Amino acid sequence: MQYPEADTIHLVMDNLNIHCRKSLTDAFGAEVGNEIWDRFTVHFTPTHGSWLDQAEIEIGLYSRQCLGARRIPDLKTLRREAGLGTAK
Repeated sequence: MQYPEADTIHLVMDNLNIHCRKSLTDAFGAEVGNEIWDRFTVHFTPTHGSWLDQAEIEIGLYSRQCLGARRIPDLKTLRREAGLGTAK
């Protein structure tokens, strides 16, 4: 509902047993839950892999080495500081 214009939403998540269609239909009802789930393209992280650990390590390094104790006030400033161009 947050992205009404998106045809599909890519969702990366681990293999926790509650990360499924049934959780959405239980929470929102069958019609709305199925509609939400059908918009997702789900990418599950490897069950026995270290992919998520690597991502967390990278984020931690970036946070410590690049951001330090500063608080970035907005997305535009974060993108500029990270060298990602201007915010949309």
